[in-house]
Amino acid sequence: MPEAISTLSPYFVEPSPKVTNILKPSFTFTPSPTPTTTPIVLENGWYLYVDKDAGYSFSYPPETFFQTSKEWFFQYKTVRLQFRIPDSAYQWMVIDIYVNSQNQTIAEFVQQMYATGEKIPSLAEIKSSISSIKVGEFDAYKSVYRPALPEFMVFVPFGNKIIVAIPVTKMGLNAFEPQSVELFNQILATLSFEP
Repeated sequence: MPEAISTLSPYFVEPSPKVTNILKPSFTFTPSPTPTTTPIVLENGWYLYVDKDAGYSFSYPPETFFQTSKEWFFQYKTVRLQFRIPDSAYQWMVIDIYVNSQNQTIAEFVQQMYATGEKIPSLAEIKSSISSIKVGEFDAYKSVYRPALPEFMVFVPFGNKIIVAIPVTKMGLNAFEPQSVELFNQILATLSFEP
């Protein structure tokens, strides 16, 4: 440790008596207030979420814990929905929007999603993990690729974007429960694309 500084804790540095000029920060951080929005309540009692920037919307049950965040590595907001099912373990649904600027096929896109530093699954492996499904009125794809987590992913292409819906459980230790799968599918079935 330098002679002029002694450390009292990882977060506090005390100057030694030999130091006479200490630099102090020239700014203070004041968090901006974040406006909260009142959700739009639909006739069936569910709430409507609209992301005008990404160009899509969906509805979800009011007892669901809802959260959005803007991650630096995504162009659009990430949506997290926690299902509040009695006697249920940690059950979430995450929705991310990816820009498909390279016009990848779904198989190429899924391959990229499952790629790790150690192993990139072959395109044949990925193609065998994908099945065509309908999400509401839209063509979509479900991938079940093992040994990767999560249990499955749903991909809904629209324009130059792909919605990726992922079931999430606590550290992947428990299975996505049937009630959660049902809610996951009901929420996806309400998906709509905004012009």
